[in-house]
Amino acid sequence: MNVEAGAAGAFVSMVKYLKREGYEPKVFSLSINDEIKKMFDDLGVPYSCPKSFSTIEKLVFLRKISKEIPKEYDIAFFSHYAYSPILIKIMREIPRVYYLYEPPRIFYEPHLKGVGLRRFDFITKEIDKMGTRAADLILCSSDYIREYIYKVYGKFAVVNRLGVDLEKYDYRKLGIDVSYEKRDNVIVSVGVIHPQKAHDFIIRSLKYIPKPKRPKLLVITAGLIYDRLYLKEIYELAKRLDIDIEIKEKFIPHKDFCLALARSKLMAIPYIMEPSVEPVAYAFKTPIVAVREAGAREAVINKVTGLLVPRNVKEFAKAIEFLLDNPDIAAKMGERGYLFLKREYSMGKTIQELVKNISILLGTLNR
Repeated sequence: MNVEAGAAGAFVSMVKYLKREGYEPKVFSLSINDEIKKMFDDLGVPYSCPKSFSTIEKLVFLRKISKEIPKEYDIAFFSHYAYSPILIKIMREIPRVYYLYEPPRIFYEPHLKGVGLRRFDFITKEIDKMGTRAADLILCSSDYIREYIYKVYGKFAVVNRLGVDLEKYDYRKLGIDVSYEKRDNVIVSVGVIHPQKAHDFIIRSLKYIPKPKRPKLLVITAGLIYDRLYLKEIYELAKRLDIDIEIKEKFIPHKDFCLALARSKLMAIPYIMEPSVEPVAYAFKTPIVAVREAGAREAVINKVTGLLVPRNVKEFAKAIEFLLDNPDIAAKMGERGYLFLKREYSMGKTIQELVKNISILLGTLNR
């Protein structure tokens, strides 16, 4: 997975900040790409993963670490993955903290039920429930997911937002000009190629903006294309509706990613019930237009840092057009978004909250 890809990037930054605070993390993962390996090597963070992607190799690896971790470490921190609940259930010797970015949505949401159910069958669903309920502390990234977790597992989670690494995305250190008046007539959408990211929704919305001022749509995928048929549909839809679109199908360098955010008039977020949104666009004083649902309601302050609208293509188009027509307002929203990011979504705050929440847990367990 690419480190620009939302939650993955945030978790890598979390490890970096924990190391800086004097903790000694070790990362166990079923897969780590070369980019992340280099980051961990540079940080002096040890990591371990299976030798291959075979199911047998993964199971051998999980069995090994289930015995190793309780002997060598003070606490086990899990991030959401299909195998995490198994380990949580059997690793009872040390405190278990589960950062549940989102429950396996395929089990619980009507528009996803039945999709790829060969992997996520009813047995896996029960394992997920048993393992998650066994965690000593469940952390999550938004109030929306906290409520979701209670409905699914009957457990109260603690919100510990995934922050943005303000050092990594410091426009001054990167030498990037974030002046709003110099931006291109482009809007950006960041997300893997999958129907859940609803890139087609943006295309349908742009149809309602008059051609002379209609912006180009730039889609940054972080090199992750989960659905080739959907990718084909996006291209065909854009051609049919005469929408100028550029899709970055492959990974782009960090500086290029940052430049794209800084040169766009706004970021469009149409994701379907996305559990949380890490508002990295604010680091470049770029306002956000989002569908008013799930985690986006918490990352965007309506009419302050961006605009929230119903899931309606005409309303979405109207919000985009309003910011295009009112650059002074858009620039002020970007400025306020930047301040909001520093105050509420910095990685420093994420780590501060994480340490506090784990300390409370340990104090409770040691009584």
